[in-house]
Amino acid sequence: MEGGEKKVEETNAKLARFNSDLDLMVRCRTMELNEALDKIRELEKLKSAFLANISHEIRTPLNGLLGLSYYLTSSESTLDERLELGKQVKRLGDKLLSVVDDVLELSKIETNQLNILLSEVNLNDLVNEVSQEFLDNEEFKKKQLYFKVVKSLPDDKANIITDRYRLNSILVHLIENAFKFTHQGGIELSYSMNENSTITFYVKDTGVGIPADMQNRIFERFFKHVGDDSKVFYEGIGIGLTIAMGYAMALGGNIKVKSSPGKGSTFITTIPVNFTDSEKKVEVDFSKRKILVVEDDLISYQYIEALLSKTGARVLHVKNADDAIEVASIDKNIDLILLDIHLPFRSGVDVAYELKKMNIDIPIIAQTALDSMSDEIKSLKKIGCTQFLNKPIDPDELLNLLRENFEKKNPNSGS
Repeated sequence: MEGGEKKVEETNAKLARFNSDLDLMVRCRTMELNEALDKIRELEKLKSAFLANISHEIRTPLNGLLGLSYYLTSSESTLDERLELGKQVKRLGDKLLSVVDDVLELSKIETNQLNILLSEVNLNDLVNEVSQEFLDNEEFKKKQLYFKVVKSLPDDKANIITDRYRLNSILVHLIENAFKFTHQGGIELSYSMNENSTITFYVKDTGVGIPADMQNRIFERFFKHVGDDSKVFYEGIGIGLTIAMGYAMALGGNIKVKSSPGKGSTFITTIPVNFTDSEKKVEVDFSKRKILVVEDDLISYQYIEALLSKTGARVLHVKNADDAIEVASIDKNIDLILLDIHLPFRSGVDVAYELKKMNIDIPIIAQTALDSMSDEIKSLKKIGCTQFLNKPIDPDELLNLLRENFEKKNPNSGS
């Protein structure tokens, strides 16, 4: 009997421990579920606020556009009135376009589809353009704020390699945020060069400031640090800072904030860049060269054309494989082909294959965003195409490849 009672006690002890462990597990899971539900409720709340905000941000300029358009077509309006109304239509159209662009850019950031295009940028020119955009803004003038710009480099030393559009957008979004929450005083935009090949931008305002417990959340989409009980209504859909952070991270950088309620905020953006030395820059002369660019994307072609325009090269442009094959077979003076792999209907691989079959021996540099082990790259290598430019195209890499090809073709003629 004693042995049986001992076994019963051991079994009961095991059951008690099991029940205790199970109870602890249930409580932990319940806490996790409650936290998840809280997050879902918060997200739903933010989503509802976003939909309400975007409805307001779209309907307001759209209603204005429709009303002004109706009056513009009226026989009652004079020429002077039409000119003034036309300016208002443009302003409302720009505002509506900005909202749509922001939503589309946020989608690209969240799906990792940003296309970074590197080019040479003069920091001082960029800072001047951004500041002038706000100084010319009628709403900025009405607030009577000051706008101070501090440049730490002379113009001839301020050239860097970066994505001009993304960097410009980061600064614009940060200044727009500063402008929105600043009612007296003003804004200061400055930058400093760091020893580790980075640039730090500072956007400082004398605005309402951000509470410490909210500073970690201001870069979340749809989040606003000013509550609905605020006496001031702040426009916007709550994604400007999210986009700025997304661009900064895409460029390999980051944004931090220092702020105190009632004392303003300073947004600190650090971006890695490559500096160019204008004194050591070697002039490139490809004026005796003709280059065929096969590219269906207009923006990509315009970027390439801008780079090649500085070299004096004659540039031909086609948008598809069939036109590329036809031009290359007719024009015997083409020195090189810049070939995009992804083309409509037929790929760049087809172009290279057809030209090889026709014994047309023109050097080809393939432009690609593909992995080096992709089927298209392997096919091009089999055909004999061994030179590739990764997108986004680095200006120096492109010019160096062109120079190498031209020197091989005719080493005695220089570039």
